[in-house]
Amino acid sequence: MLEGSMHGKTISDLITAIKNGSTYANVHTEQNPNGETRGQLVEYHNLS
Repeated sequence: MLEGSMHGKTISDLITAIKNGSTYANVHTEQNPNGETRGQLVEYHNLS
């Protein structure tokens, strides 16, 4: 299930947002319920 601004969107919409660099992950813990760490999601290209 997608949340936030992606709520109600499709996986295809999520993939497009990742490719556009407009998504992030926010990890919550018991010690930091508002967010322990946050990171941008980006499309990865294996260059090897």
